[in-house]
Amino acid sequence: MNPALVRGERPGLTPWEQALRAASVLLGLLSLGFAAKYVIDGVSRNPEFPFVANSLAKDALLLGLCWLIYWDVRRWAPSRCR
Repeated sequence: MNPALVRGERPGLTPWEQALRAASVLLGLLSLGFAAKYVIDGVSRNPEFPFVANSLAKDALLLGLCWLIYWDVRRWAPSRCR
């Protein structure tokens, strides 16, 4: 057993895992900003409702995926990468 492992896993995140977490935070913040912009434009400019609803759904999905990556970056990794 590798002495750097604790119960078969590395105790800290690797630099690539940290970079992936940072990228997911940036994408999540960008999606949140776009969602806010769509809501503001939908209220003030009165565009077509399906456009606003679809855009909000897309950004909510991206935000949820970013949260999953940030929450546990190793959980969704292939088994050979763990």
